[in-house]
Amino acid sequence: MDISTANAIDQPEGHNAMIPVSADGQGVFKINRVFLIDSLAKGRITELVTDGGAVITGRNGRGKTSMLQFLPLFYGVSPSKLVSPGKDSFIEYYLPNSTSYIVFEYQRDDGSLRLVVAYSNSTSDKVFYRFVRSGYDKKMFVLDNDELVKNRDFRARLSELGVECSQHQIENYADYKAVIQFSRPSSSDRKQQDYLKRLSADYAFTRYNTPLTHVDKIVLGMFSRKANFEVLQSIVVDCVSEDTGSDSSHSIRSDRRKIEEWPRHYRAYTEVMRMQPVMLKASEERASYDQVRETLSSVKAKLQLLAGHLASEESKARDIATSSREARDAGALQNTQDRNEIEKSRVGAAHEVKVLTEKVTALTELYEQYQADDIASKIVRVDNAQQLKSDLETIESRLVALEGSFLAIGASYELIKANLAGELEGDRVRLRAEIDSITQQCEELIAKADKHYEEQEAKAEAQALEKHLSLKASVQAASIELGTARQNSARPQADADVILRVSTKDEEVTTLRRIRDEAHDKNRVATQALERVRKDDEAADAAIIKHIKKIGEQEALIENIQLAHTPKEGTLLHLLRNQLPEWKHDIAKVLREDLLQRTDLNPELVENAQSIFGLRLDLDVLQPTELADESLVLTQIEEARDVLAGLIAGKKKCEDDKAAIAVSLKAATKAENDAGKARLEAVSKVQVAETELAALKFDLKKSLSEAQSLADAALVKAQGNLDTVNDELTQFQAHLAQEKALRRNALSQARARAVTDRDSSKTRIDTTLKNREISHANAIKECNKEKDEALRKEGADVDKINQLRTEQERIKAELQLSRDAWQVVTQYKSWIKNEYPLREGYDLQAKAKAAEVEDLKTKIAELDGAWKLKSEALNDAATAADQKVATLTKESGHVTLGLERLVNVKEAQIEAYDHTWTTDAVLSVLTESLETEKAQLKKINGLVQKIRKGFTDQINTPPYDYIQEASNRVTSDTPLGWLDVCKEWFEVRHSDMKQILMVEVRTITAEIELFHRKLSTFSNRISHFNRELQKYLDNSTCFESISGLAVHIISTVDELKYWPTVKRLVDARRDWSVASNDLPDMEFVQMLEGLLEHWEMKNGIGADFKNLVQIRGEVVENGNTRKFKDSSELDNVSSNGLSYLVLVIIFIAFLNRIRRNVPINLLWSLDELKAIDSANIHGLGKLLSQNNITLVSAFPDPDAETLMLFKNAYSIDADRRLVTTVVSSNEFDLNEVEANV
Repeated sequence: MDISTANAIDQPEGHNAMIPVSADGQGVFKINRVFLIDSLAKGRITELVTDGGAVITGRNGRGKTSMLQFLPLFYGVSPSKLVSPGKDSFIEYYLPNSTSYIVFEYQRDDGSLRLVVAYSNSTSDKVFYRFVRSGYDKKMFVLDNDELVKNRDFRARLSELGVECSQHQIENYADYKAVIQFSRPSSSDRKQQDYLKRLSADYAFTRYNTPLTHVDKIVLGMFSRKANFEVLQSIVVDCVSEDTGSDSSHSIRSDRRKIEEWPRHYRAYTEVMRMQPVMLKASEERASYDQVRETLSSVKAKLQLLAGHLASEESKARDIATSSREARDAGALQNTQDRNEIEKSRVGAAHEVKVLTEKVTALTELYEQYQADDIASKIVRVDNAQQLKSDLETIESRLVALEGSFLAIGASYELIKANLAGELEGDRVRLRAEIDSITQQCEELIAKADKHYEEQEAKAEAQALEKHLSLKASVQAASIELGTARQNSARPQADADVILRVSTKDEEVTTLRRIRDEAHDKNRVATQALERVRKDDEAADAAIIKHIKKIGEQEALIENIQLAHTPKEGTLLHLLRNQLPEWKHDIAKVLREDLLQRTDLNPELVENAQSIFGLRLDLDVLQPTELADESLVLTQIEEARDVLAGLIAGKKKCEDDKAAIAVSLKAATKAENDAGKARLEAVSKVQVAETELAALKFDLKKSLSEAQSLADAALVKAQGNLDTVNDELTQFQAHLAQEKALRRNALSQARARAVTDRDSSKTRIDTTLKNREISHANAIKECNKEKDEALRKEGADVDKINQLRTEQERIKAELQLSRDAWQVVTQYKSWIKNEYPLREGYDLQAKAKAAEVEDLKTKIAELDGAWKLKSEALNDAATAADQKVATLTKESGHVTLGLERLVNVKEAQIEAYDHTWTTDAVLSVLTESLETEKAQLKKINGLVQKIRKGFTDQINTPPYDYIQEASNRVTSDTPLGWLDVCKEWFEVRHSDMKQILMVEVRTITAEIELFHRKLSTFSNRISHFNRELQKYLDNSTCFESISGLAVHIISTVDELKYWPTVKRLVDARRDWSVASNDLPDMEFVQMLEGLLEHWEMKNGIGADFKNLVQIRGEVVENGNTRKFKDSSELDNVSSNGLSYLVLVIIFIAFLNRIRRNVPINLLWSLDELKAIDSANIHGLGKLLSQNNITLVSAFPDPDAETLMLFKNAYSIDADRRLVTTVVSSNEFDLNEVEANV
């Protein structure tokens, strides 16, 4: 690999070298050389010597700017900020390969050399750094075989060469910046922090306790050649923030809603508290309501006992009804069993009648069928069969005689005819078999339909019989019920027990009225006693509040005196006490006392001139402030503490007095509550008893009327029931007849369908057979014709033969018919002999069984009649019991409904049931009490609604939220539930709300005061920074056209629109005592609301300190004074070059403040100085030299005079190689030095 190195040569004698010199004679921190390895020039090592300054020349586009742009990397600038827009990333541009390096060789103040080596990681997306405890040596990066060392092998290479380096590579620029600037590490890892601090001690470019914080911003800003005041403002804020340990901004962090809502919450709270008298009235109404609830508790207990009594009576009646029904059910079961036995016999006998009747019918129908089939003709035909056989033999003999020698001809034709006859016979057999099958199917279908019909009839008869009898029984029972109802309607009975109950209850009312009057007198006496104790309690509260207020005032006084004795650090008083112990003899006589505790005066001691701004006073005639006399302050503290102790003792005595009164108040309150409760309870009992008495009298009056009404209703119902069951019986009978007709019709249709199908099939088959026989006859005829022709030819008597043949065929046909009828005739003869004679016996048996069926039906009717009488008696007993149960159930239902209305009422304790209680009387008390309760609730509801309105007038406030939250936990969404919620507020929660308001307003105002203090402190710090900056601002001009320059860092806090409002609020807060237990007044609240006018929706009231810093200055150019306060105004002060020079002066001041007294030579890379004329360039060089800054710059075509300003001059060729430039006689020669490795 070809590696070329460009080296600087010695500067000519007389050159104005800008070599930094340490003021204290120690060494200087400085960068000596920079190396680009396999970077801009691929495969080469490019050396740039910066010690003494350097300039790079060359045509545009060859990379001069690129050679300068990376230099700020050394000071901790982020690599991403060092690449021009449109170019590749820093790594792709400067560290494109695994053998690419950027190396800075720098010197520490002890003269030792160090290296910073930058290279990319393996994925080429991050820049890594490694510190090396040595100067540059090419062997570190070039192997013996001239190959470059890869990044991953770099540490191993150093180890191989015995060169010390940092244990770990630095993997982000923030950690690197912390090391090189000796600043606080940003890493949260403690081990990493310690490691970085150790590296800083050995490799930092500054001394301990003098971090170069923000130097990277200044160096980058100067390179960009932009008057970027924002960078300077940011540096000022960061410096001030670091000095104070605070952030670079501050705001009232509470969201707008917090401050916006507090006044609303305050108003909502005060509005609710105005409802306290209404709450007291509601509590009184609640006491009356509670007494009504006591009455309801008593009613509930009575209803519970009454329910038990009714349940017991109902149980007894149910037992009677149950036993009657059980006897009825048992009798019904036995009757059913007996009836089923008889019914079983009846069904069996009926079945036998059916079977016998079917047999008679079948025999009769079969006989009729035989007659219809002309069985007599078939018998005659069968009987004549023998004679026909004899006649056939005779004819066949004659044919043999006639045919004689013609037998051969006849035989052949007879064979043909025999075959035809065989075929015909086969068809007959097949078709007859088909007819037999069809006939059998028809008979089976008819039998199946008959069986189905019989089954349906039997089933319908069995079902109908039971219901028919049941309906008849129902008719009889309805008739009996109607008779009973008529008797009850004619003689209704009243309840005699009501009269006794009325008398007993009247005596009870008299007794309760006397008890009520006695309770009323006792309650009046207890109320008067309670009022006296309450007045004493109020007086005690007033005394305690008075002492608390005085104690708070005394504590505040002590705190102020203590501040005078031990002032806070940073106050003028603190400085005077610690540094001028004799100040009471002079300064104390002329300073205002209010100035001594302020922390924003930045006091410092200067040489004592025995005057104040040139004014001398005779101090002997003046008295010093009391704060100057520490012994007097101590005496004041002791006296104030004695007064405080006396106030605390007085408060303790008042509290003890209140405690004693509280005991009396508690006892008086309990006595008054007990007396009031007793009075209300007595009143309630009288009201209950009077209500019960009125109800009993009403019961007595309506008893007879109710009995008559019930009896009349029962009569109407009984008549209706009888009419209903009679109608049901009639409808049922008609339904039976209709169903039977439908079943009979269905049977007839099924039989007809079977016969029709059979006859249709037989007709079809008969037609087929007839056609076959016709065809056979035609074939025989044709055969005979052919035979006759043959015989004629042979001379036979054909006519005679045909005559005999015709007779022969007729006889054969008759014989065939005889054979066909033989089986039928044989079956008939056997049937008529053996089976048909049984018909008469079957008929007699059927009639006998039918008579038996009728007898069994009579027995069933008799059994049903007997059971009906017995069951009606049992039903009557059960009905009577049911009626009693119904009455009791109805009363129990009313009681249950009453109890359901009292489900939320606690039950009182009553020992036993009182016979004077009636359902109507107790329920009457219940109704009246509930109406009273409703009226009380209405009153309470009105008061509660008024109170709740106070809570809900202002939504989204704590009182409103309290009510909303209470809706989730309120025991019931009723006026009482809400009354308890309101009571809890006035007794407990309002003090919590008040405390919250106190805490919130203290928090808000504390935050506002903190905001005020922070901004005030910031403003003071800016003033201090400005004074400090003036020390480092070089006012000695190095430029001909600039005769004066002034720069000031100004705080614009006082110009903020909201600042006067904040100050007024802070002043107002001081007037409102933090120690007070009272909320601030409405005026304070209105001022707090006024703050919202300056509130930003997202950021609240905030202050970005950078925006509160203004850099103002003025420059005198050629006798003309020009002012500037931002970048644009500075740019317009003069030409770009002059504006830049002003900016350089400002930057230098900032740098000097950062470096302070540490000898640090900073490398400043500036591109394109052509905009500055040569005289000013010389002035710039002088200025930088005076301030220990080394310049590295670039020009496309500089003149020799400019090049003479730099110790090291280079030119960059087309391959981006640096070539040293030797300046001689206003010309320069180019010499390239190459080395192959």
